[in-house]
Amino acid sequence: RITADNLMLINKVQHTEAKMEQAVREREVLRVELNTNDNRWFDHLRDELEKNTKTHLDKVDEYEAKLLSSRSDHEALLGDADTRADSLNAQLTSAKEDGEALRSELGHTKRQLEALQETHGLLVE
Repeated sequence: RITADNLMLINKVQHTEAKMEQAVREREVLRVELNTNDNRWFDHLRDELEKNTKTHLDKVDEYEAKLLSSRSDHEALLGDADTRADSLNAQLTSAKEDGEALRSELGHTKRQLEALQETHGLLVE
């Protein structure tokens, strides 16, 4: 009976060893497939990442170019506005000076008119 039990045990051990060897071979095959698939998967991810990065960098370059163009346009507009403001300030200063000159002339004309009225009044009496 012990011999039969030992024989059964040996058969089970041999069967288990065969299954274990088969599992090791399958594991190696799966590992190779996984490495191959991982590399393909990583290659795909790298390609997608490179494509997306290039697209985004191209957009950044485009936006930077638009920003620089817009900046130069705004600087030109500001320059024009500054020139116009300087011109208007000069015109305002000239108008103020002309106004002061006219006020002074008006005062002088009033004084002449008053003098003439006094003189005319004396002549009429």
